[in-house]
Amino acid sequence: MEGGFSPDGRFLFLPIHDTRKLTGIFRRAVMKLLLSKALITEEFASTLLCWKNSGFSVNNQVRINAADHKTRVALAQYSARAPLSMDKLSYLPSQGKARYTSDFNPAIGDTIGGIFTSRHLT
Repeated sequence: MEGGFSPDGRFLFLPIHDTRKLTGIFRRAVMKLLLSKALITEEFASTLLCWKNSGFSVNNQVRINAADHKTRVALAQYSARAPLSMDKLSYLPSQGKARYTSDFNPAIGDTIGGIFTSRHLT
């Protein structure tokens, strides 16, 4: 079954016929939420919406049994997790940039990450 759960725990059937279209709707809803909280600018939201590979996806291949409370909780926790670790993010005030680093990656012989100018973070 496709759908989701209401706040009172009822399952609401919502057939998904076009995951690509639903992905776009979800993507725009997230941008609207971030804008309403003043977490991003209109310009940055427009830039993100232009990206071909947005990082957003909707998948209706995996099914979760309505009675499987443990899996529902695990999925909700995964969905709500931060996209990056604040422990791996540092600000370089002298350069006006932020640095994000991750574990050593032997395939590239370096840490994964990069340095971003403040304009990328607003």
